[in-house]
Amino acid sequence: MNDPSSTSRNSQPPRHRWHIRLFVIAVTIVAVVQSIPSATNADQSEGPLGKAMDLAGLWQRPWSMFAPEPRRTTSWLSADLIASDNRRVEWWSPQWAYVQPAEKFIRFRHLNYYSRFQTPVNPLVVESLADHLRRTEPLNSDVPITPADIRTVTVFLNSKKLLMPDDGTLPNRDETYWMVSNQTLGSQSYKQ
Repeated sequence: MNDPSSTSRNSQPPRHRWHIRLFVIAVTIVAVVQSIPSATNADQSEGPLGKAMDLAGLWQRPWSMFAPEPRRTTSWLSADLIASDNRRVEWWSPQWAYVQPAEKFIRFRHLNYYSRFQTPVNPLVVESLADHLRRTEPLNSDVPITPADIRTVTVFLNSKKLLMPDDGTLPNRDETYWMVSNQTLGSQSYKQ
């Protein structure tokens, strides 16, 4: 038989369900408000709202895609794999600015992984990438080399930044100047 107490429980949701619903609505509103580009360049991660979102794991990165400060830097990774007899294998990550949208869509996790190297990098991530490249790249190269031959893997962050004129206007293609830089992220050595 039907228990009359069970039907009364199902007809009205308990209060804790409403608390959960209100919490989800509040977090959604805060995330939307925090992700809207601000008119100023103030860092939204500062202050109590940003710190609460950070503690909850729901922080948002600042928008750099649109005005007033669009992103003017293109970055990519490279690595030198050096064998014990000084044979060399080079590896380059894709330059995502030149990759077709369909491939970006398919490989969006790769894009996000490589773009994380532009921020302060945990050395363990560089070691992990170096280990992966040591295992895979010699097999993909034209140089007759085995992964066991690799003694050193050095990972670099390469970037190309558009230099803007002092007046802040976008220069013509013929008047564009780029600053190219190369930064060593880390080096991993291997023993025989």
